[in-house]
Amino acid sequence: MANEKICIFCGESPSFFQRDSIKIAGDSFTCCKTCYENLSGLDEIEICRESMRLGLVPDRTKVENYIEELIRKRREREEFVATAEAKRPRCPMCGAPLTFGYTQTLDASPMVDGFLSSTFDVLPMYCPKCRKIELFAPDLIEIDRHMAYLYNKDNA
Repeated sequence: MANEKICIFCGESPSFFQRDSIKIAGDSFTCCKTCYENLSGLDEIEICRESMRLGLVPDRTKVENYIEELIRKRREREEFVATAEAKRPRCPMCGAPLTFGYTQTLDASPMVDGFLSSTFDVLPMYCPKCRKIELFAPDLIEIDRHMAYLYNKDNA
């Protein structure tokens, strides 16, 4: 690892309070505040590529493998989200994608003459376009990890 007190990008030796650290392929490197702010708009892959372009990383192969792994994970995540959105139920009225609500307990029949009422859990989904509400069984989100992702996304 390089000198802990020298910015890996510009070579300056910032004071303790003007110093920050930046991760490149899982390793921490010293970075001055100016370089850190200049890099703050870049994602992890772009930072790794910039450090390789400048010849600042001691183990180029490790960084290349790290970039390939990040790209693979990003592609998998994009495919997962696309699959989840493709599985999202559609409104039967207008065809717009339905949005998950919170699981609710419905009382199917009110208590009459001391008899117990029958209740069950439902998962409401509503159409933001035409305002139609559809009810689903809550185990829908437990069965499919794509539906669980959509439920958590809609209720975040």
